[in-house]
Amino acid sequence: MDIRKEWESCLRTPEVQALFQSLKEGDSSFWAFDSLEQFVGFMNKPSPDAYAIKDGCLWRIIQHIQTTSNGVAGLSLLTYLMANALQAILRDVNRPQTNTKANFQDVWWQFLQAVVAYPLTRRPHKVAANLAMDTRRRLWNDWRSEDQRASMLVPLDGQKYLWSQDSTIHST
Repeated sequence: MDIRKEWESCLRTPEVQALFQSLKEGDSSFWAFDSLEQFVGFMNKPSPDAYAIKDGCLWRIIQHIQTTSNGVAGLSLLTYLMANALQAILRDVNRPQTNTKANFQDVWWQFLQAVVAYPLTRRPHKVAANLAMDTRRRLWNDWRSEDQRASMLVPLDGQKYLWSQDSTIHST
């Protein structure tokens, strides 16, 4: 699964284009870019001396997602910008018992949770690295707790079973 290809069509939506124009008009981090394509190209090009600008742009996109009632365009843009990191997480944590699409859904859900909870005032630097690390940590914690719950389930004499909240097993 190529996340960048999957999300590329989102960049052409009027909502993402309008978001970029709004960001460009309201934030000096975006002033240098004439188009969304130029901005995306800059963000995806390795340039160690431009981390401050990239952090500022990612920070502003996350702020938009966190403070608007409809952050779908921002989330689409951020997902595309973070596609390489999400792809690496997907590759590293691919669980053999599930398919890649299901694994991506887990990765993307944890990414969404990391974006919504990202502490903008406390961590304004290394935004991409922190977001990727938060996503990875959330994913591992979720899967670990899922595996712990699954290990507590024991079939009784081949019967179906249910696991109740008080950790008792009830057969059906």
